[in-house]
Amino acid sequence: MSTIQSDMLELKSINKAIQLLDGNRKDLKAKAAVVEKRIIDYLKEKDGVKGVKTKDASGADTGFLLQTAQKTLTKSEVEKKKSAIEILKANGVSNPEKILKELDDGRKGNKIPIHKLKIIQNK
Repeated sequence: MSTIQSDMLELKSINKAIQLLDGNRKDLKAKAAVVEKRIIDYLKEKDGVKGVKTKDASGADTGFLLQTAQKTLTKSEVEKKKSAIEILKANGVSNPEKILKELDDGRKGNKIPIHKLKIIQNK
């Protein structure tokens, strides 16, 4: 078998392994979220208890503390654009839509051609 053929087969098997790992990762993250919610619910039920402690398989203590954190909700593209235009208007910018477009274009990098390999599976 030629080198290119072995490279092609290796790439195909690597891509399949990546797909399998991505699927496993997704399942594990979903399971972790469910278990984390159960622990949070338990700690919320026990008023005054800030955390719990347990021993893991090696005998080491592992603690779980309930903390409050802040999460920033993401805005849709339309909301982002509207908000940016309002800020520009509030700061006295004339023609804020044009300025916003120029800012958006300025943040984007230059497009360069790259080579991509497309794999076509025949049945």
